[in-house]
Order: sequence, then C-alpha cells, then structure tokens
Amino acid sequence: MVGMDRAQEEVAARKILKIVSEISFDQTSGHIDGEVQKIIREMTGIDDPFANSKSYYTDLAIRAYPELKQTVIDSEDSFTTAVRVALAGSAIDYVFNGKVDIVTIFNGVERVISRPPICDHTQELAEAVRNASSILYIADNAGETVFDRILIEELPLEKVAYVVRGAPVMNDATLRDAEFAKLTEMVEVIDNGSDAPGTILDQCSKQFRDRFAAADLVISKGQANFKTLNHVEREVFFLFRVKCTVLSDALKCNKNDLMVLNSRTPCNGRNLHNHKTIEKAS
Repeated sequence: MVGMDRAQEEVAARKILKIVSEISFDQTSGHIDGEVQKIIREMTGIDDPFANSKSYYTDLAIRAYPELKQTVIDSEDSFTTAVRVALAGSAIDYVFNGKVDIVTIFNGVERVISRPPICDHTQELAEAVRNASSILYIADNAGETVFDRILIEELPLEKVAYVVRGAPVMNDATLRDAEFAKLTEMVEVIDNGSDAPGTILDQCSKQFRDRFAAADLVISKGQANFKTLNHVEREVFFLFRVKCTVLSDALKCNKNDLMVLNSRTPCNGRNLHNHKTIEKAS
C-alpha cells in the first residue's frame, strides 16, 4: 500500500519483530498494531497509508446511505433497525475482508437485519438513550461512519459527541472521515488524542478521559474498541461483530456473531463488568 521496496520491508520487519518480542502479554493487539503503524509512518513519511482506501469506502457508504436510511424509515422499529444497520457497517473492514462493493454492503445489511445479535441488549440501550443527558459514541472504522450516522440520527443529536482517533492509524476513523460522512454537520465531533487502534485509555488525552468518565451513556462501536475497553469500570454499550477466535472463545459464541452488549449485563453466562482484559497479546 505504501510502496516500500524489499530492503525497507526487511528493516521494518526486524523493527516489528523486536517490538513483538518485548511486548507485555497483558496488552491487547491494539498496542502492537499502534506501534507497527508508527514504524511504517516513520519509515515512509506517509502520515495516513490507508487514506485512499478510507475515502473510497466512505464514498461507497455515502452512495448506499439513501437506501439504508429508507430501510430504517420503513421498519416497524426504527431504533432497532438503525442499530442493526450500524452493526452491518462492520462489513466495511478491508483490513480483514479485502475489497467490498455496494452489492456486498446491501447483502450484509440484509443478513444482519434478519439475524438477531447473539447478545441483544438493544432495549436496554434504547432505555439508556431515553435517560441520558450526554451520549459519547466512539467510532471504529472509516466507511462505518456513514452507518453510524444512521444510528446517530435516531439519537437526541444535541446530546451526542462522536469520538474519532486523534491521528490516522490503520483504517480507523479520524476527523476527516467524520467530515466526509457529514457527521460534523450534525453532532459534536471530538478526538481521543491517540493514534492507537481501539481506545487505549492511558494513551488518550485527559480531555477525552474526562468526557468518557462523565458521559451518562457510552456507545462503543467495533471489535477493536471492545478489546481495549471491555475491562473498564463504567457501563459501556458495545456494538460489534466477533471477528476472531480469541473473542469467540471468551464470549462463548461463533466468529461473525453480532453483539449489542451492555458491559454490566451477563452475556451467555459471562459477566464482563470489571473483567480483566479479554484479549492478550498472545
């Protein structure tokens, strides 16, 4: 993606292997991925190696938006359908899935809407939205921002702050991606002050940590955010698709299962509140 030659690749590989050999096994893959991305950016001088791909997929999602929105409007329960559409955005993950086209997007939406999450705390989420005076919605990947917009439009917009990464890393959403999805025209958009994948609180800015602690409701989108936030003390609603066997084993489910999960409500007999970080570097 960044045009490294063979010699550069070898240097990068050795630096990456050194980091992996020294990483703490109490850390998640987000810590490793963040360090790997820093090496690539420093060696190439390219601040955002995924910029073109992120723009492509955001544009693709924007073209799909009118039909996605109509799906919500036509449904019997617009909030539940909007949650499912937001979950369907996980299909736009080209790090894992390769190229996605608009037909794949709509097929993914249909599958998600017709298949309930394996842990479905949607009604708890709806009640939390009704009772919240401030809502923090933590973004995951670019492209998914448009799907997030579908759900955010079902929330009280004046109460919502949408959180993106503080700097480009992998295909994670930044301020630029939120602008493309027109979210900056709808709600407050802030960044977490970090260039790590997911939300590693001790690497985030104090301003973000204060907002995270003070918000009445935190909605966390995507597996990377779940892996880095599942151990926090406060209540968090996680919306994500299970993409790896580490999480499927921990959550007693299958890969590709969908989750709308309140961290304080048991899931398949497992209570995640105050649980030690599920995913280790191993």
